[in-house]
Amino acid sequence: TGSDVTFNSTFRILTGASFDGTTSVLNINGDFTNSGSILSNGILNFSGTVVQTIRLVNAPVSNSSGIVNFMVRFHLY
Repeated sequence: TGSDVTFNSTFRILTGASFDGTTSVLNINGDFTNSGSILSNGILNFSGTVVQTIRLVNAPVSNSSGIVNFMVRFHLY
């Protein structure tokens, strides 16, 4: 638990599959497609250097607070 993980290409969770990120920091440098379920009490960083696409396909939100936060950072050049 708690180990940082980096995905340097598209990260896909297929229908019927699940991914448990525990308390890890997940760095995603490519696109993210979730057709299954992702469990995490950690952080998902979308840290690519080009536009990244996030797809949540039939993915209901279920957590104890009922809140999902999307923190967005803008870089102006």
